[in-house]
Amino acid sequence: LALAAYVVPPLTSWLVLRFVVRPGLAWARAACERAQRAQVADQVRASLEKAKAEQALIAGASDRKRAIESSEDKQLLVRYSFKGVMHEVVADDREELVLPPQHAASQ
Repeated sequence: LALAAYVVPPLTSWLVLRFVVRPGLAWARAACERAQRAQVADQVRASLEKAKAEQALIAGASDRKRAIESSEDKQLLVRYSFKGVMHEVVADDREELVLPPQHAASQ
């Protein structure tokens, strides 16, 4: 009987700690982590939806601007000096800028 007084309380305490308290704490930690992950996932989802909405707003204007820019003829004016004489060459976006033959030979 005296032995039971010394063995039963620590054994009971160890059993309760091992099979009740520790699993309960582990479950609570896991639940907290799941809640945090869910909150972060909601924030990411909301920011993605916001970005998609902003892209949809910008898409119309950017499409119009791209169409206008592609329909315009673009020209490039190149001014250069060769042997003390100023030259000008105008090139549009559909042709390659090629220096006259006398310049290419001297280079």
